[in-house]
Amino acid sequence: MCLRERESKIAMAAVGEGPAILGVTAIKPVERHGWEAVKFFFWDPKRGAVMGRTPKSWGLITSFYVVYYLCLAAFWALMFAIFYTTLSDARPKYGGNDDGLVGTNPGLGVRPSQPSETVDSSMIIYNMEEEDLDKAKGIMGYKSWSERIYSYLDDSNYTTTDPEHLQDCSSIRNEQEFRQRRKNCEFYARELGPCQHQPYGYESASPCVYLKLNRILGVANEHYVDEEGLPELFPPELEEHIKRQENREQVWVDCHGEQPLDAETLRGKIRYYPESRGFPGHYFPFLTESTLMNEQNQLETFSLERYESPLVAVQFSGLPVGQLVHVECRAWAKNVEYDRMHRKGMVRFELMVLDDEHACKFGRDGFPDDGDIRRCQEHAERRREERKEEAEDKARRERERKEKEKEEEERKEREQ
Repeated sequence: MCLRERESKIAMAAVGEGPAILGVTAIKPVERHGWEAVKFFFWDPKRGAVMGRTPKSWGLITSFYVVYYLCLAAFWALMFAIFYTTLSDARPKYGGNDDGLVGTNPGLGVRPSQPSETVDSSMIIYNMEEEDLDKAKGIMGYKSWSERIYSYLDDSNYTTTDPEHLQDCSSIRNEQEFRQRRKNCEFYARELGPCQHQPYGYESASPCVYLKLNRILGVANEHYVDEEGLPELFPPELEEHIKRQENREQVWVDCHGEQPLDAETLRGKIRYYPESRGFPGHYFPFLTESTLMNEQNQLETFSLERYESPLVAVQFSGLPVGQLVHVECRAWAKNVEYDRMHRKGMVRFELMVLDDEHACKFGRDGFPDDGDIRRCQEHAERRREERKEEAEDKARRERERKEKEKEEEERKEREQ
């Protein structure tokens, strides 16, 4: 068979008009380039295909995936439905009991929290003479700490009252009265004394630190109410304080220096607010619902919509400038386990107050050279003079204001 006849048969077989060609003869596909190839991909007029698939093929694959994902969604919906039947809106599955994962030992938390840059640190360090971060020295000003405290108190609604969902429980003295309440107890910021107002002592060497007892659902604390049964390491000063308290149903708080030098530094410089120095028992246990007898002598369960954890503000007055002080605060109650190694029932932090002069020697990247120290000290001296002038100017304006008020009063008296 000549070459021309063979090529003719191959062409007829390719279009389906002749017998199939046996053997290993390959048919070269039609080559398309550029825009023609793109158009052919989106629409093949010969096969009626769109993006490589015929309408039938697209219908089949779409139906498959619709059925597949519907079955997958139905499976997970069933799993979640079964899972949610094991949970309660009123209480967690594992609560505060000896067999639960949470246990009955509440932890002690501390505020203010650390900034994001030093979230793994427990040191509260700031320059009391600068509001903002001094980038030249790398020391944070007091404004950042003050703002984080304000945000915490405001976000936790300590700065406002909510009589609709909370009630004043200061008069509650026994468990029966506590169980008969229809609302959780409200904590009032006024109990924090001088630690309720900005900048919370951070503009000086007397910062306030706030302690809270972590809440565990259903756990009622066992209090030390007298000298009977006190543990061996119970602080004598706290024991004397308890004797002077009218309400002894409290989880007591004690803060002290960790090392002998720290303890000596803090001697007589720690103040507690509220002055009762504890978390009152009427705030515990933390509950989300309560059951009472209604007017028809029937048990009625109702929801306790809000809860405010009580706070104890600890103010460290007159800290030495430039000295690092290690502090440990501990909660004292019969059910609060103390373990220093695992930090149970206690919290540890460090305090360091700086002024401009000390901040010059304590940079974020280590100690600068002598030239940097000299320039920083000169800047600190200028800032000190500026603040002195500002204070004198403020005092002068205040005197002038009072003199004008006095002259105005005298003028009115003469006119009368």
